[in-house]
Amino acid sequence: MYDKYNRLYWDNQLPHDAVIGWDDGTTNCAEINVLEHETGQKVCVLHINPKEIHKREDKEIAVLHECIHAKLYPYTRHGQRFKEEVRRIAARGALDNLI
Repeated sequence: MYDKYNRLYWDNQLPHDAVIGWDDGTTNCAEINVLEHETGQKVCVLHINPKEIHKREDKEIAVLHECIHAKLYPYTRHGQRFKEEVRRIAARGALDNLI
């Protein structure tokens, strides 16, 4: 799902190395950590909480949300930059059939 969204909405500009898994220990629906190697290569580690995500649409929205964080890294807030990115991917159809 991450690779698909990276291709469709970010033109493969997000880090290509991504690890996605279930983690019921996260305090949110989902969270992402972007790790940087000494070489400058970035790896995204995305954790989705199965206790909080029940429907397919919720999972897709959570992954899109965390992809935005990956795009804006190291900016981690949900302010203007985040909202602009939501609007940009929505204009490309990312939220069609999800909300």
